[in-house]
Amino acid sequence: MAKGVKRKQPRVEVPRQGSSRPWLFAVAIVVAVFVVYGGGLDHPFMFDDMGAVVANPQIRSLDPAVALAPPPETPVGGRPLVNASFALNYAAGGLDPTGYRLVNVALHAACALLVFGLAAGLVEHARRYDIALAVALLWAVHPLGSEAVNYLTQRTELMMAACYLFTLYAAGRIGRGGRDGAWTVAAIAACAAGMACKESMVSAPLMVIVVDRVYRFSSFSEAFARRKGLYLGLVAGWGVLAAMMWTVPRTSAAGFASTHVSTWTYLLNQTEIITHYLRLAAWPDALVLYYGWATPTTLAAVWPNAVLIVALLIGAIALFLRRPRLGFLALWVFITLAPTSSFVPIASEVGAERRMYLPLIGLVGLLVVSAGAALERRRVSRAAIMGVAVALVLALGYRTVVRTVEYATPLGMAQTVLDRWPTPSAHYMVGTELVSAGRVAESVTHLRQAAAEIPPARFNLGSALLTTGQRDQGIVELETFLREEPGLTTARDARLLLARGHAEAGRTSESITYAQQVLQAAPGDYAAHGLLAEAFVATGRFDEAIPHYEAYLRSQQDDGAGWTGMGIALMSAGRPTDGVDAFGRAVASSPNHAGYRMNLARALIDSGQPAAAIEHARAAVSLTQGDPAALDLLKRAGG
Repeated sequence: MAKGVKRKQPRVEVPRQGSSRPWLFAVAIVVAVFVVYGGGLDHPFMFDDMGAVVANPQIRSLDPAVALAPPPETPVGGRPLVNASFALNYAAGGLDPTGYRLVNVALHAACALLVFGLAAGLVEHARRYDIALAVALLWAVHPLGSEAVNYLTQRTELMMAACYLFTLYAAGRIGRGGRDGAWTVAAIAACAAGMACKESMVSAPLMVIVVDRVYRFSSFSEAFARRKGLYLGLVAGWGVLAAMMWTVPRTSAAGFASTHVSTWTYLLNQTEIITHYLRLAAWPDALVLYYGWATPTTLAAVWPNAVLIVALLIGAIALFLRRPRLGFLALWVFITLAPTSSFVPIASEVGAERRMYLPLIGLVGLLVVSAGAALERRRVSRAAIMGVAVALVLALGYRTVVRTVEYATPLGMAQTVLDRWPTPSAHYMVGTELVSAGRVAESVTHLRQAAAEIPPARFNLGSALLTTGQRDQGIVELETFLREEPGLTTARDARLLLARGHAEAGRTSESITYAQQVLQAAPGDYAAHGLLAEAFVATGRFDEAIPHYEAYLRSQQDDGAGWTGMGIALMSAGRPTDGVDAFGRAVASSPNHAGYRMNLARALIDSGQPAAAIEHARAAVSLTQGDPAALDLLKRAGG
C-alpha cells in the first residue's frame, strides 16, 4: 500500500518565544462552540435520556461499584465510564439538565481542540495553523455533529470521540521531544477508556497504525518494528471492549423481539442512509433525530446508492495509493463509520446522525485541504481564503443554532422527525409525546399508524385506548403486544393494565391471571398485589385478599384506598378490631376525606363502639355539608 512513499517525519514548528497565535486559535474554537450551543443549556431531558439519566438508579451514587455498573439494555449499558460521568453530574446538580448539557458542550469543545492539534501536527504547510483552525472550526460548528452535543444520551459518542482523538494525538507525540513513556501510557489508557465508552472505538488501534504508515514510516513493517509496544498496548484495549460486551451484551435490536433483520438487509439499508449522510454533510438543511427501524428492501431498490458508495470507497483507496495524505482523509470517513454503518445490524435504529461525528472530520479535512490548495494555485490571497472560511463557519454555525432550538421540547423534536423522515417510528415518537403532554385522544391516531409496523407501539396504543374509555380495543392491543414483545420491560406494565382493564369489565378471573403473572416474575411487585387484593375482594375471597393487601400496603403506607380495601376484607373475614384499625389508617392518611370518615364510623358502630363513631360521623356531616348518609350514621352513633 502506498508504494514509493518516502519515510518522512512531519515538521514540528515550534512557535517563537511569546508567540500566542495557536492559543488564540484555540480560544476562538472554544468560544465558537459555546456560542452555537450555549442557547440550549436549559433544554429538558428527552427520549432516551429518561433511561440513561432520569430513571437510572446507578447514577445516584459515586460508589464505583454502582456508578461503573450501568443498567443493561439502556443507552449506557456496557458503557461504564459514561454512566460514571452522569453520576458525577447527578452528584453536582441532581436532575437539573443544565449541568449535563454543559458537560456535553465542554466535551465537544475538547474534541474540537484535539482536531485542531491533530491537524496542526500532521499538516506540512507554512500555514498549517490556518488550515488546522479551518478544519476544527468548520467541524465544530457543523450541524451534522449537533446530535452528539444536544442529545444528552449521546455523551457516549462525545466521550468515545474524545478518547479516540486523544489516542491519536498522544501516539503522534511519541518520538517528538521526550516523555515518550508518558505519551505511550496516555495513548494506551485513552484507547482502553474509549472502549468503555462506546463500541465505535474499536477502530482506534488500526487508525493509529494507518496514521503512522502515512505520516511517519515508509512501510507497515517499519512501523511495527519501531512501535510494536504501542500497538500491542492499543490492541489490548479490544480486551476491554470484549469484556464490556461479554458482561453486558448489547443486542442489535435493543431488546425488541420484532426488530431483527438480516445482515444483508441492514447493509442494503445503509446504502441509502450513508448517501443521505453525505448529502447532509454538504447541505445540512433537514436534520432528523431518529430514522426508525431497518426496513425490508432489495438490491434492485437501492442499487444507485450502492454503486455510489462502492465507487466512493474504491476512489478513496485509489487516492490513498496515489496520494496517501489526501487519501487518508477519505479512508478516515469509511474506517470510522464502518462499525455502525456496514453489515453489523443495529436493527432498531437504521441510521443516526451522531454516527457521522468522527467521519465528518475526514470530509471537512478533504474540503479544506483540497479547496485551499486549489485557491492557492489560483494565487488567491490569504485574506480571501480566510474570508471564505469565515463565511462558511458563520453559515454552518447559524444552522446549528437553529437546530439547537429544536431541542427545546420533546414533542417539538418528535414533530420534526415526522415532518422530515415520516416512518411508523416517527408516528410512535409523536404519539408517545402527545400522551406525555396529556393529549391522549390525539395520540391514538399516531399510535395506530405506528403499531401496524412497530409492535412495541401497541403498548402505548393499548394504554391510550384504556385511558380514553375504549377498554375492549385497548385490551386487544395490549394482549397482542404481549404476544409479540414478551421480553420488554413494559410487558409488566401491560399485564397490570390488562389486570385493571379486565377487572373493570367484570372479568375477574382474567384480572387475577394477569396479576399473578406479574408476581411470578417479581414476587414483591406491590401494584400486582394491590390488583389481586381488589380482585379477591370483588369475588368474596376475603381471606385470600388480606395477605395481598398487606404486601401492597408495606410499600404504599399512605394509600387511603388501600387501607379501605383492607378494612373491608378484614371486617368481612370476621376480624372487626383489625378492620377498625385499617379504616383508621385510611382516615389518618386523608383526614378530610368524608368517605374514609364514614367507613370508620360505620365500622365502629358495627363493632359495638358507637360512642367512638360520633366524632367521625360528625366530621363526615361537616365535610359533606349534611349528606343524608352521613346524618344517618351520626344518628345511629347516638350523636
